Amino acid sequence: MIEILRADITTLDVEAIVNAANERLEPGGGVCGAIYRAAGPRLQQFTARIRHCPVGEAVVTPGFDLPARYIIHAVGPVWTGGNNGEARLLQSAYQSAFDIAREDRVNSIAFPAISTGIYGYPKEQAARIAMHMMRHHEHSYERIVACAFDDETRELYERCFELTPPGAKPTEVVLAVVPWREPSSFEIAMMAKLKTMLPQATFEHLERTRNAAVGVEFSNPEIQKIWEAIVEDRIRVLEQWHKQERE
Repeated sequence: MIEILRADITTLDVEAIVNAANERLEPGGGVCGAIYRAAGPRLQQFTARIRHCPVGEAVVTPGFDLPARYIIHAVGPVWTGGNNGEARLLQSAYQSAFDIAREDRVNSIAFPAISTGIYGYPKEQAARIAMHMMRHHEHSYERIVACAFDDETRELYERCFELTPPGAKPTEVVLAVVPWREPSSFEIAMMAKLKTMLPQATFEHLERTRNAAVGVEFSNPEIQKIWEAIVEDRIRVLEQWHKQERE
């Protein structure tokens, strides 16, 4: 179950909370500073011995004075424009946190909006990544909390939750967060074909949700085959776009 709350993450009754950590694992501002203050001085003493965690990875510590048994410190990327692998690094930070939680047999976990504070990650793009990763792991946990600091973030989470299919695959994250360019001639032709095969409301939903709908499945094998071809084409176009951006 995924629960979306506007709350103070340090007060939540879950087995693990995730800290939006920095690479040095030091107290910072925002949610990171709040977690260090609420957990008490033993947390800083503990992380001082670990000293470092790379961007996109996570480490775990006791919760100390928090209600949560564990704190998973996930290091998200600093936003530098979106062309330096930020989406994949943020996805990796969430994945690393889920991996640690699974290893420690955690059944309930709460996440803040990683990287959206002083790291400057655009809130809407970060919310899409967060919700894709939560939806992907939803079946493995009794409770996943998307903990928002403000109403804007809570509303973004709610909107992304509605647009993200259960069990969304991690490979779909990049499709969901990169601003889409003009569709290829292949996609235009295939979408035109789908328009003749689907109810109008279903087709309009596909067009409206665009990349967030890539995990949709159809009972009609022919329609499913066409849709999978469209998704594969989008991935191909996206890979070409990333290659051009790197060059």
